Amino acid sequence: MALHFDFTKVKNNETVCLTPEGEIRVVTDALIWLTMALDLRGITSKNVEDFIVRLRLYEMVAGPTNISAEAVRAHVGLSTNVSDTTDAQFVKKLSKLMRERALRAIRSEDADAAKAAKAEQALVLPEPPADSP
Repeated sequence: MALHFDFTKVKNNETVCLTPEGEIRVVTDALIWLTMALDLRGITSKNVEDFIVRLRLYEMVAGPTNISAEAVRAHVGLSTNVSDTTDAQFVKKLSKLMRERALRAIRSEDADAAKAAKAEQALVLPEPPADSP
C-alpha cells in the first residue's frame, strides 16, 4: 500500500512543511515516514504528546532521528493513511525490534569470535618434529 499524506491542515504549512522552492522540508518528510514506524495516522492536538513519546521510544531502539519535540508540535495537522495502533501493540512492535537487534548482535559477536579464533590458529607455529633416537 502506498503512503499518502496531507499537510494542508498544518498551521503555516507553506513555511513549516515546504522550502521557499516549494519542496517538502526534510523534517516534514521524516515525520511522514515516521508515522509508519510509530503506528500513528498523523499528528493531532490530541495525540501530539503521544507521538513525541513514541518517537523517543523508537529512537531508543532505532537510533536518533534529530527531530525535536518542537518540530513535532509544529506539524500538528499532518495526516497519513497509516492505521493507528494501541500503545500495547506499539510496545510489542518495539520489543520485537529490540529482540531482532539483540539476535543480530549475538550473530555478529559469534562471527567475530570465529574469525578471531581462526586468525589465532593461523598464528600458532607447528610443533617441531621430535628427534627420534
